[in-house]
Amino acid sequence: MIFERKIYPVGHGGFAVEQIKDGMGQICCTVVFDCGTKPNTNPILNNHINNLKKSGTTTIDALVLSHFDSDHVDGIHTLATTFHVKTVYIPKIPLQHQPLFNALALNAYDEILLILKDSEIIEVDSDNDISFTNNNWNWKIKSLLTASDWIRLQTVMAKNGLNVKLLNNAQYISQNLQNIKQAYHTIFSSYKINKKGLILLSYASVVIKSCSVSYNNNSISETENACFYTGDAKIKSGNDIQSILPFINGIKLLLAQIPHHGSKSNSDQQFVGLASSLYFYCDKDQNRFSRNTLSQIPHISILFVGTKSNETIINSITF
Repeated sequence: MIFERKIYPVGHGGFAVEQIKDGMGQICCTVVFDCGTKPNTNPILNNHINNLKKSGTTTIDALVLSHFDSDHVDGIHTLATTFHVKTVYIPKIPLQHQPLFNALALNAYDEILLILKDSEIIEVDSDNDISFTNNNWNWKIKSLLTASDWIRLQTVMAKNGLNVKLLNNAQYISQNLQNIKQAYHTIFSSYKINKKGLILLSYASVVIKSCSVSYNNNSISETENACFYTGDAKIKSGNDIQSILPFINGIKLLLAQIPHHGSKSNSDQQFVGLASSLYFYCDKDQNRFSRNTLSQIPHISILFVGTKSNETIINSITF
């Protein structure tokens, strides 16, 4: 069997595709993690989606959305009209918070559900990690969004003078929107729950025969095969790292996505030490790890995924 992982250069966004193919090159399974970018690079994302179609892909077996920021989801309409998307995994938003969340996220939650109305939608909560398998390849999904986060949110809102019993009232939400946004930022760093979204671990359950990583016109052989996708999650030293170590469960990582486009505020050196190679989507924001900072860490390779075609990470594995 052949496994191919492509992390596409879409600028400030995210679009990663994993496929399993049989010995004849027929596609057995396709999994996508996030599908979006900043508006000025939308044509680049659309080109990657069209090229995926030209390669013979007709079905997305699983689409995993880390959270609802536009730079992670605004390619979903193109994806859903180009392919049959079977199953979609999203963070679970409690029913009583959905009207409020829609107001804050500019109806992104309802819009996504409408676009993907023909797909099976699975909401992932922090109490139940979800796993699925295809031909000895495994994917595990975890939500970092906990019930206590929502309780803390209501506590902060009450302290800010908000009436939590009226948070399903559209008029009340509209009149108090800025105050509500501030409460969301206090708990989630964003009203689109960036740092508390879904994370994904992808790995083989059998011994691999070969593994190569191609990037920037270079190719190297590797022994590990797992990839850890983080979206905009916050994973730093202390409780953040400790909470995800049982999820990784000792699996050695070949690739790990530096969270939030390489943000220094969402990860640190302890996270960087998890994998042999790290990548992040390029961004001009100054609040990022620099190439110089990362290059001083001896055991890892740093792969910057920008907008150029040679910045695609291609990971090919036989097993």
